[in-house]
Amino acid sequence: MPRSKRARRLALHGTTTKTRQEKAKMIELVRSFLPPKHTKIYVFEYGDIRNQSLKEFREEVKRLPEGGGRLFLGSNRVLQVALGRSPEEALAPELHQLGEKLRGKRGLLFCSAPHVLVQELFANFERREYARAGTIAPEDVRLAVGEPLEDLPASSGPKLRELGLPISLRGGRLFLDVIAGPDKHFLICSKGEILSAEQCVLLRMLGIRLATARLHLRYRWDAEHCKVEELGDQE
Repeated sequence: MPRSKRARRLALHGTTTKTRQEKAKMIELVRSFLPPKHTKIYVFEYGDIRNQSLKEFREEVKRLPEGGGRLFLGSNRVLQVALGRSPEEALAPELHQLGEKLRGKRGLLFCSAPHVLVQELFANFERREYARAGTIAPEDVRLAVGEPLEDLPASSGPKLRELGLPISLRGGRLFLDVIAGPDKHFLICSKGEILSAEQCVLLRMLGIRLATARLHLRYRWDAEHCKVEELGDQE
């Protein structure tokens, strides 16, 4: 009887070595943006921002004056190693203290642009996104009864019913038929309500974006003063 392919053992040492190589390359890449390449390093918080929004922000960072800027996200530990985890390892005075601020969903921005321009960039960046489960609804969302759901194909009917939306199919189009309230609207969510996973899927299918993606500056280090400064103006 031929041996099953599922029974084969896979050697893991190759993948471990590759991971180490990738980490080493990342560390060297981060260090290549240290002074004199760039004179300012920021720690920023990115929360639950979607990849597309983050991609758009990266492009805006590249257009900063004085050589543009570069973002680094990923393993906080790798970024900390790149900056130095102790005064002895730090590649510049007090740079290790900036690495200590890297926890949770935070990343690094390297640039030489004036601080006021970096502040404006973060303050002005805002994108509407689909809400994730656990998000607090910022407003009521209602659908009018009897109106066709123009942007949804008839094939989405079973999924919508599964998510609790009372619909019917007439003439190849989906309609919301059941009156759920005195104003002849079906309430999907209420302002202040914590959204469930089902509600978020439904909102996404309907093309309704309730979340707002923002980025917040938290700390700054610059080559002129060589100290870490907390930034508390980015809420």
